[in-house]
Amino acid sequence: MSQEEFRAGRGDRHPPALLMNNAVRSLLDRRNKFDRFVKEGYTVADLGCGSGYFTLHLADVVGPGGLVYAVDTNSRAVKALDGYASKRGLTNVRTSTSSTAALDFIPSSTVDFVLSNLTLCCMAEHDTAVDEMLRVMKKGGRAYISITTFGRRNDPRSMNKSEFDSVKSRFRVLEVSDRRTVSAALVEKL
Repeated sequence: MSQEEFRAGRGDRHPPALLMNNAVRSLLDRRNKFDRFVKEGYTVADLGCGSGYFTLHLADVVGPGGLVYAVDTNSRAVKALDGYASKRGLTNVRTSTSSTAALDFIPSSTVDFVLSNLTLCCMAEHDTAVDEMLRVMKKGGRAYISITTFGRRNDPRSMNKSEFDSVKSRFRVLEVSDRRTVSAALVEKL
């Protein structure tokens, strides 16, 4: 795979846009569920942001003094997010069509909170993505990382619970949630 293909996340899984931003999702998945981890003035990285289901709310929470980096390999979703942010007059959202494993546009040690909600299980470069998360996070910065364990076992983009345990071991684990098909952890950079 070329550097351009890697940076663009070629081969990453892209869920259908209709699943990412719709009224039914808002009934099942609260936009404000990460509010307890984010404060006004924070810098946040929403990795695998899609069309901005959580991004727009996080931008409101961090306010004009904060910043949200919104990253996704799906250029159509990122373009839609740009439009939504513009319509709402949000100037604190910086979008990038990029892989979570290639965050070179985010300065090191600047991010207070990383949201990686069901992202690692849609890409092949798990270790590189975690390296990048750790690089951009401030010391003591937190991340919410979740994966689905429902899927294709032989697909290199999938991640099993043992691989997820390896990811968690690179952080201080604060909370863990293991449901039938989704595993999640709130972690802190050491």
